[in-house]
Amino acid sequence: MSLIEDIKRDREAGTPGPWMRPEGTQNKVTLTGGTVFKIRHQEGDSTPIVFVPGLDDDGIQEGASNADRISRVPDMEAALLAADAMDEALTNCIGAGLPEDVHASARLALTAFRKACK
Repeated sequence: MSLIEDIKRDREAGTPGPWMRPEGTQNKVTLTGGTVFKIRHQEGDSTPIVFVPGLDDDGIQEGASNADRISRVPDMEAALLAADAMDEALTNCIGAGLPEDVHASARLALTAFRKACK
């Protein structure tokens, strides 16, 4: 399966976005050796989707940043699916009499996009 097919399948089966890492002490748990951040479906949702560890007291910001990155997954998937649709549209335009510099730029963008989606 391709990355795009995997994303479509998992979005259909998984928890819809947006996800978030709410601020506040009730949304993190401090344990021996580190802190665990909770990612939730939406504000006020009491059940976390994912727990993200921060390694130790020095790694709290790193753990919070990792939790923020994970919470962006649904938005990033949506952007990638939109780019996939643009891939198809741009592919259809390449042979339609566009100037050569546009063709070259479009081909480079399509090559990079397709490589990232393998």
